[in-house]
Amino acid sequence: MNFPRLRARRTRLHVNFAAWVGCLSATIGLLSVRAANAQVRAHFEPVLQLKVPESAAFGFTASSRIVERSDGGYVVAPITDVGRIAWFDSRGRLQQVTGRPGEGPGELRLIHSVAALSDGSVAIAGSRLSVLKPGQNVAQPQVSREGQEVLSMNSREILVNKLLMPGAKGSPFVVWSTGLDSIRAIQDPFTSMLGDPTFRRMARRNESSVVVSPVTAFEFAIIDIRTGRATPLRIGNVRFPSAKFMSVDRRQPHVAKPYSRVLSLHVYGVDTLVVIYAEATKDWSPAPMRPQGREGGVVPAKDISKYLSFKVDIIDMRNGRSIGQHTLQQAVSAFVGPGIAFSIEESSDGDLYFQLYRLRLVPAVPFPKK
Repeated sequence: MNFPRLRARRTRLHVNFAAWVGCLSATIGLLSVRAANAQVRAHFEPVLQLKVPESAAFGFTASSRIVERSDGGYVVAPITDVGRIAWFDSRGRLQQVTGRPGEGPGELRLIHSVAALSDGSVAIAGSRLSVLKPGQNVAQPQVSREGQEVLSMNSREILVNKLLMPGAKGSPFVVWSTGLDSIRAIQDPFTSMLGDPTFRRMARRNESSVVVSPVTAFEFAIIDIRTGRATPLRIGNVRFPSAKFMSVDRRQPHVAKPYSRVLSLHVYGVDTLVVIYAEATKDWSPAPMRPQGREGGVVPAKDISKYLSFKVDIIDMRNGRSIGQHTLQQAVSAFVGPGIAFSIEESSDGDLYFQLYRLRLVPAVPFPKK
């Protein structure tokens, strides 16, 4: 497959550092991994490039979500307040940019997550829950309910994770119809984590069940969205202990040392769980900051791979055993989902290119002994 040649390419590395001490999502991924003493390893094969021309590129950064539509096309949604979504066909050609920022009916103020629906539209979780159809700038239907993460479970239902701060009442999971009628609330299976906001990672297992995890603990459960029943996954080797609390450090996010974090979950097949997580390296130090850029976010000037270690653990959910544990060698991509990673580059004329990769599990090849 031939990709367009870029001039003066520069890789953009962005991370939302509020995630380490707050409740926002930091979705950093990988381009390649190395495995030792493992049965399988994760491999990301390139799929295609999505081009966003300079005239429409404002607000599009590595802090974006990308989902594949039912017709094979893609949607790119910046996790910002620009209130716009880019639609691409299955060959990576930009079709349109829709959505309208604002506080009014049908307008989009803040986007946290998107999910592709079976009819070609997308469900949007953010300051409000919305459904946006191709070619429309006004979201309809729309309800004034916040959401942090959204998953399309089947042709009729979506699952939304709502962020509840410690002491708040309510259920962090709500099943909605695709027409945004509330169907049922589901209780949090991690109630023992006192002081922890209910920010959960989620991965669809099948049309009626989902795997969930706290951001701050290497703990997992399978939830049946029809009954609300949660079944804990017994993990043989816990990679890091529960932080219990998000940070109480009142310094700026780029100064406070991050806790270990689960960044994303992906279910491969039915019984294989892929967990991406991050830890501070031994030589971690506060990152110097650079001035605010065009995309409106302040990002560290220091290479994040020097002070954050990104890892993947592949777990057999039938017995809780790890069948592959890897250290990510190059944290140059944003890991979104389901099963998609991407890197972002900018050409000299200001066009943005999202290089997409698809997750594959392949047999591990042991390293030769030195």
